[in-house]
Amino acid sequence: MLVGSHRISLSTRRSLVMTLQRSMKSMMRRKEKKQKKKQLKKTRKKRKRKRKKKKKKKKKKRKKKTFFFDIMPMPPSHDNQPQPEPLPQPEPLICYAAKNSNVSIMQVLLAHGVYPDARNEKGETPLKIASRKGHEGIVWLLLYEGAYVNALDNTQNSAASYVVENDHLEIIAVLMEHGGTIPWVVCV
Repeated sequence: MLVGSHRISLSTRRSLVMTLQRSMKSMMRRKEKKQKKKQLKKTRKKRKRKRKKKKKKKKKKRKKKTFFFDIMPMPPSHDNQPQPEPLPQPEPLICYAAKNSNVSIMQVLLAHGVYPDARNEKGETPLKIASRKGHEGIVWLLLYEGAYVNALDNTQNSAASYVVENDHLEIIAVLMEHGGTIPWVVCV
């Protein structure tokens, strides 16, 4: 083979071809590395743009909220004046239904999982209220739902003691069947 005016032997040609191939491979590797770097830069730029957009959206969403006390100044404190009494707690619906002998409302409340031993401000349970008023149907319903027979109110009286005072004999028998105890003081 003639290169210019020189003749090249076969072994030299092979070595030249191999060096050319190596240099081509190294050039290809460099190009691939450059392309990968460019792609990485592009993806990083895209990520940065997305983050900036998200931050802008969050900033837009985080507008300062105005509250009532921002608009109206707080009243001056009156430390020397007596504080008003707290509002009374409303009576639980189940106690209200027991007081008014409303069996249908009582059934709905118990079906929806209302606690059968809920207490009013005096500490009375619905069973105690119904037994004092003489509402035998509600007493049966509450006992069926698992109401505690010997629950004491704030004055340490049970449902059975109120029943004995008001002479509701049918309800006394029902309470005794379900484990109710009559205090000895009431019996005397």
